[in-house]
Amino acid sequence: MNRSKLKKRLIELRKHNYQDLDEIELSTLTNAMLKHIGDPDSKLRDTLIYNSFTYLIVHDYYSDDDLKGLLENVLTKDYLFYGLGEKGDNSVFTRSFSTLLIALILHVNLKRKFLSINELRRLSNLLLVYLEREVDVRGLIEGSGWAHSIAHVADAIDELAKQQDLTSKELETLLVAIMDKMSFNEDYFLFEENERMAIPTMTILSRGSDDKVLINRIEEVSKDLYTNFSSDERSQLICRYCEAIFTGFVFSIRSCRAKPRA
Repeated sequence: MNRSKLKKRLIELRKHNYQDLDEIELSTLTNAMLKHIGDPDSKLRDTLIYNSFTYLIVHDYYSDDDLKGLLENVLTKDYLFYGLGEKGDNSVFTRSFSTLLIALILHVNLKRKFLSINELRRLSNLLLVYLEREVDVRGLIEGSGWAHSIAHVADAIDELAKQQDLTSKELETLLVAIMDKMSFNEDYFLFEENERMAIPTMTILSRGSDDKVLINRIEEVSKDLYTNFSSDERSQLICRYCEAIFTGFVFSIRSCRAKPRA
């Protein structure tokens, strides 16, 4: 199914709440949506494909095996790792919207529990690799809509952190990885990435992770920023900006902790 036919069909299906979608078409449609998950057309990528995946996954159109197969697909070089390390091109859309699909599957797994602990651990390891290596952190891109890779992977990490089978040590590993990413010094976070990444941080802490891990890492990052500060004007600007990002992130965590829980 080419992109124009896919777009037309998704518009029709959304109008009727996917009522006339059978199993055979679901398989064809899923393959087409995956193929175009990173399309630069924001209406196709975001409004139609992502929202359709959300509806179909949350409303149990997919079996457990279907979802496991979908997850295996997106954890590959064709999706989550597609063009990883590149900056400024359209490959970021494929990676970023793959993390949103991962978040959806993990959300459903909380209820259906079709992923084993070994599968969750493998997923966690791959997400950590992706988080460390993602350098295209653009938010809203003129003419193409949201990329927002850091905010989207934050959603996936949040759903991962809610999985009850993960140990305290594994949660602490996620926490340290978040802290490291939020001291990123290669580009700018301009679209509330601090707030989005504070959400999984709070989820991890709410599950009983030791606050000392967070406090110690804040102290280490702050010390590194001070140590790396140089007299070179450009380096000063980078260090000051990195410090501002990290300070904003820490402030977001404090703000979240100050809010009463429902």
